[in-house]
Amino acid sequence: MTGELPPGWVQISLGECVRTRSGNSKLIKGRLAAAPESGLVPAYSASGQDVWCEEAEYRESGVVLSAVGARCGKTFLALGSWTAIANTHVLIPHDGIDSKWLWYLTNDEDFWLKGGSAQPFVKVKASKEIPVLLPPINEQLRVVAAIEEHFSRLDAVEGVLAAGWEKLEALRRSILREAFSGRLVPQDPNDEPASALLKRIADSQR
Repeated sequence: MTGELPPGWVQISLGECVRTRSGNSKLIKGRLAAAPESGLVPAYSASGQDVWCEEAEYRESGVVLSAVGARCGKTFLALGSWTAIANTHVLIPHDGIDSKWLWYLTNDEDFWLKGGSAQPFVKVKASKEIPVLLPPINEQLRVVAAIEEHFSRLDAVEGVLAAGWEKLEALRRSILREAFSGRLVPQDPNDEPASALLKRIADSQR
């Protein structure tokens, strides 16, 4: 990434934004409940939230990465109490990083570095070095709101159009590029710079 950053933004690696952990390899999709039942919590496989299990390993918002297989590189927003199972990887945002912002940033199969051919997989360790532009937390929230407003309009268009899908997807990609380069919403000079957030994260890990 090159060029002057928007005011208050910093360039860091994805790995500096999140704590990561592999999904629970002991939990296999075919052995879990395929429908919700009393006492069970949502569980995320490489295909998304499509099974349920007995124990919640997470009670905070996060992002679940499909790490292996056909949907490799797809991510899913996880809220409340939940678990991630085999063939996934979990991204928990640090304090000051919005989970929805992280989800919109990473929910792009082209974002991730991959290997394999017959059975593709995400190179998680290498992907954590991918550079991203981090705005202040208040701007992250404004970016998310702006993305959802724009996407809502596109969804309305999709409902009435029978053609032109490629153009709509190009518009979505354009909105995301604008969002994550500091051009979608105006900067507020009163926002705390993201550099201060990074310092707090670094201090908390010492």
